[in-house]
Amino acid sequence: MKLNVFQDGKRITFKSIDGSVYGFTEYTKESWRIIGGRNWYVSDKDIKNKVRTYIYTGSTPFTKRYKKLYEVVMCIWYGKKKVDKMRDNKFIIEHLDNNPHNCSIENLAFADEDLNKSKAFSFDKTRPKLLPKVAINIYKNFITQEFEITLGFNQLYALTVEENNEIKRVPLNALYLKYHNDFETMLVNANLITNSIKKDSQLNVELLNCYEYEYVPANFVMLPPDDPSPAFIDNNGKLMLLLNEKTRLSAVSPTWKRTNL
Repeated sequence: MKLNVFQDGKRITFKSIDGSVYGFTEYTKESWRIIGGRNWYVSDKDIKNKVRTYIYTGSTPFTKRYKKLYEVVMCIWYGKKKVDKMRDNKFIIEHLDNNPHNCSIENLAFADEDLNKSKAFSFDKTRPKLLPKVAINIYKNFITQEFEITLGFNQLYALTVEENNEIKRVPLNALYLKYHNDFETMLVNANLITNSIKKDSQLNVELLNCYEYEYVPANFVMLPPDDPSPAFIDNNGKLMLLLNEKTRLSAVSPTWKRTNL
């Protein structure tokens, strides 16, 4: 299946005519020079067999070794020599959100082959099941090469913190956990977090290996009596999304892209 490719100055988008396939990556002049002039596809056979599909090109922007979009994106940002070295040493290019069509550079990272398999059978299976409670996502900052785990809470969840020599429980809107460039440590912590939430256990941030964390307290508002369950509400001039069984967060952006919650 051939995909239409276009850009809006911020994102390069790949989309099938029927809308069943949607992929994207960041726009830069260099990435558009390499990506924009080529044809891109997904396998009709893979779609028919309902197996994981990847966006690929029939041409060779770098070498025959790298035809999938995520490989091309990594070559653009890290350089082909770096990608060659990592692949030769049995490192996989990991899609952090497990979506093969999300080829944002912030969603891609090198991971040891064994850790890639470990993530597939742990975090990748647990994460979507927890969405009614919390949206958990992992990002990698290309500039700093650091990882960040973000949690956007769809149900009431309180974090116990010590501030000014005082222990208090804070209802959370979002939690941001920052890690150095250590995929294994970050993954161990991600599994610890999902396991704690799955078992409704109290998460102790102090036991995690993140070098820094931030949180955004939850906002509580009085609902208007004439509309007990609106999707949005104006609270002192600030438009707020009301979370319930019909509206929920699916992702929270990392701190370097964050807008006020």
